[in-house]
Amino acid sequence: MPSPDEIKFILKRSPEDGPQFSREHQASIGEVFTAFHNEGIKIQTTAFAMDAVDAVGGATGEFLAFAKILGPATIAALGGWLAGRNGRKVKIKVGEIEAEANSVKELDEVLERVGKIKHDNEPRGKNSKV
Repeated sequence: MPSPDEIKFILKRSPEDGPQFSREHQASIGEVFTAFHNEGIKIQTTAFAMDAVDAVGGATGEFLAFAKILGPATIAALGGWLAGRNGRKVKIKVGEIEAEANSVKELDEVLERVGKIKHDNEPRGKNSKV
């Protein structure tokens, strides 16, 4: 079972994006990863590699972030990635709950709901007030 601080993100590319493992698309994914690292958020990424001389590979755009909250820079990076090409999507999963954002506005709404879900599911001490 995922920890309460674990959020899964899947950056879904647009039909207008280059191939998954093109330098341009890999750079756009890398910018999001960098924003998470710069805010001190630990992430685990999924990558694909082929064992051949002319093979390509790289990040799939799927990653786990381990954080209670996301800072402004990570939210801006996700929003910037979405706005970078028409048709991009960000899929977000917390536990068994999944949501998908197709715009910066939807991303804000989804992240707000994620924050509420995470807050509502935080363990409370026997003397804590709700």
